[in-house]
Amino acid sequence: MHAPFLSGLAVVPASASVFVAANFFAGKLLARIGPRALLIIGLVFIGAGAGLWVWTPVDGNCWAHLLPGLVLNGIGQGLAFPAMIISSLSGVDQPQHGVAGAVNVTAQQIGSSVGVAGLVVIATATAGGGDATGRLAGYHTAYLTAAIACFFGALVAISRFGVGGGESRSRWSRGGCYGAGQWVFLGG
Repeated sequence: MHAPFLSGLAVVPASASVFVAANFFAGKLLARIGPRALLIIGLVFIGAGAGLWVWTPVDGNCWAHLLPGLVLNGIGQGLAFPAMIISSLSGVDQPQHGVAGAVNVTAQQIGSSVGVAGLVVIATATAGGGDATGRLAGYHTAYLTAAIACFFGALVAISRFGVGGGESRSRWSRGGCYGAGQWVFLGG
């Protein structure tokens, strides 16, 4: 069992991954490939991170078994969240950006809450007993469900919108909505 302080330190790499991906890579990738493709890439990273946890053993090591998934999840979030924010502001008049941003954040919060609740239900329902091995089996099922949901979301986005989407990539690099995303993440 980890002490609370060590548990907190264990998730710092995930936060650092989000920070690095959002601040140093997302803007450049948005200018090059647009928000749709970046959202798809982010979902694949998040799904891969959750998928890695399916193989976590009962006596696993945090750094060897959890850290790689945390980092992949963080990178995925750092790429997907700016794409979602920019997409939510795209085509919205400047005076309405606050409302559009609020709707986006509200949707993220509700989706996160419902998603976590659903995964807890899945983990509890599929736990193989009260011992650690049984509980871990339930977690593995929840991790696999989360990974499948992310990959499915990426496939739906590809089939519905394509990878490159219809947006003009030059618009993102000229400062239109890219400028709004830069303001959200870099304060500029």
